[in-house]
Amino acid sequence: MKHLMILCVLAAAIISAGCGTAPVIIEKANKDSVFLYGYIDTTEYASGKEMTGLNIKQITPPTDDPYLSVKTVNGYFYNDKLLPGIYCLDNCMAENWSFTIPVDLGCLNIKKKGGIRYFGSYMIVRKPSGVALKLSENTDEAAVIAQMLKMTIKGTTTEIALSKRLKVLQEAKQRKKNIPHVE
Repeated sequence: MKHLMILCVLAAAIISAGCGTAPVIIEKANKDSVFLYGYIDTTEYASGKEMTGLNIKQITPPTDDPYLSVKTVNGYFYNDKLLPGIYCLDNCMAENWSFTIPVDLGCLNIKKKGGIRYFGSYMIVRKPSGVALKLSENTDEAAVIAQMLKMTIKGTTTEIALSKRLKVLQEAKQRKKNIPHVE
């Protein structure tokens, strides 16, 4: 009986320790795969609810199973298993809401193996004619990388690549600030 009680307490501790933690981005299993990252804001469309799921569709090369799940955390998404090809955002979920993204909006052609690629930052918005996907004005690539780095294990090739990209973006932003205004 005492062992059963200890086992129950231990199980409860393990379960509660796992709750509320963000997914951890670990080292890619395949050095040729691309780490894809981005952001979709669904709060306007889904009555304040953040994205809980996202699928992308592999357009090329052709495959028997073109639909791929993407990991999502608070609107930020990533996939670390993509190889060169064309991928399009397909279906976005936010609790009991679902939005199928038209193929002509949000596609990306990955031409090189390995590395990282930014898919973009978008908002799903309501319009008089229905629902639309538009570029986010509030969340840029640097903000997305900052969130990805919070979830990435230090010292991995993904963390190093994201850190380098963030530094490039910050330096470019600094150069823009230092350009004198001429009238």
